[in-house]
Amino acid sequence: MAFVMSIFLKILIILLLIFLKTGAKNKVLECIIVPLHKNGNKNLAENYRPIALINYLVKLYETSIFKKYRNILNENIKSYQFGFVERKSAKIQYEILNSWIDEKFNISKVDNVFLLFIDFKKAYDYVNRKILIEKLENYKMPNEFINAIKLIFKDQTLRVLNSKMPWINISRGVRQGSPLSPILFNLYINDLFDFLELDKRLFIRAYADDILIASDDYQSIAKACEVVANWCNTNYMEINKGTDKTAIMILSRKNEICFDRYEENDYASLTKSYKYLGNVIKIRKDGKFFINRYSLEQYRIRLPKFRFCLNNIARSIGQDSFNYKSIKILIESCIRGNLYGMGNIAERNEKKMFLTGEKAKLETCVRKLLRKVLHAPQWCPIPILHLITKIPSCQLILREIKVNRLKELWKNYNIEDFDKTDKELLKNQFLNCSRPIIEV
Repeated sequence: MAFVMSIFLKILIILLLIFLKTGAKNKVLECIIVPLHKNGNKNLAENYRPIALINYLVKLYETSIFKKYRNILNENIKSYQFGFVERKSAKIQYEILNSWIDEKFNISKVDNVFLLFIDFKKAYDYVNRKILIEKLENYKMPNEFINAIKLIFKDQTLRVLNSKMPWINISRGVRQGSPLSPILFNLYINDLFDFLELDKRLFIRAYADDILIASDDYQSIAKACEVVANWCNTNYMEINKGTDKTAIMILSRKNEICFDRYEENDYASLTKSYKYLGNVIKIRKDGKFFINRYSLEQYRIRLPKFRFCLNNIARSIGQDSFNYKSIKILIESCIRGNLYGMGNIAERNEKKMFLTGEKAKLETCVRKLLRKVLHAPQWCPIPILHLITKIPSCQLILREIKVNRLKELWKNYNIEDFDKTDKELLKNQFLNCSRPIIEV
């Protein structure tokens, strides 16, 4: 079957190349743009993300090119990049960031840590194709790969979905929705890290166009801003200004932050809260900070609603409407997700009491559900309920989540793709994670 599919794919690629080298290439390279609303005013075009619906022949061709040269492409990407790179993810990046902050505060005993978040405006759309080709040549990419990129870029046209506008020629940018676009963008911004890494005091990590630069020296952060701005001027990119886009955050070990001591620059403003890769980094009024996927305020709203839903399900269960398997699926899919979030945000001491209380309330809701399914009396021991239904308690699920997290950290520690610094940070995070997540 695999052999047949490979032959079929080769035939499709040959057909595509015939189309591209004849008069049919304009039809093949046409793409429809679907605007997806991100946030803000729906009447403003900048609040939409353009997703390209590309001809399936072109997608197959790009996928085959990517698979053929995957190793060469990944070898040229800097270790700072975690976006769309094999065996790396945003989750691992956050583990490394957590470990780096802990090391600065608990081992180096620095007073402040400065985080600079860089966001490029319409990053994929601003890519200069001529400069991209030059960079690919400088990285000594195979001529076949470079010629394929030139062929795909040539005579591209687009039109917005359900619009009567004429077809527009595309002369810049890489299309969102294309299999090659993420790796091409990574290569486009790759040389930016060459300039940033000259300052050894900088901690640099990136997930595609979302760049994080950290240091214990504010002057290094200010200079990094200038370096990024100069690189943007040379490469026709633009920094997305605004507190929710490009900003500087100050974390303090002593919980005393004097913002007046630090001047804002033309590119980044000071902020006390930032959402980076779906995670909230926030400074409270007392100066303490926390990094988690959901803020404590969000959990105060979410968990009571979740308990209310569980209670309603328990009331609606009849004798034959639910079985053990369906209840187990319910717990696995719903409760486990909430408990995972609780485990993630329980690392700060000030939240442990609240989270322990919420865990106990969830445990009570689950027991009500099990008693309803089994028609068990109130005097029936709780371990018997879990034994018969084979549904673990919330505490056991939390322990399983913790063990899985330790396994993932250990697995990532043994990956050769990570440099020595990242491996050491992952090791420290593994040791820190070995402590109890929630006090019981």
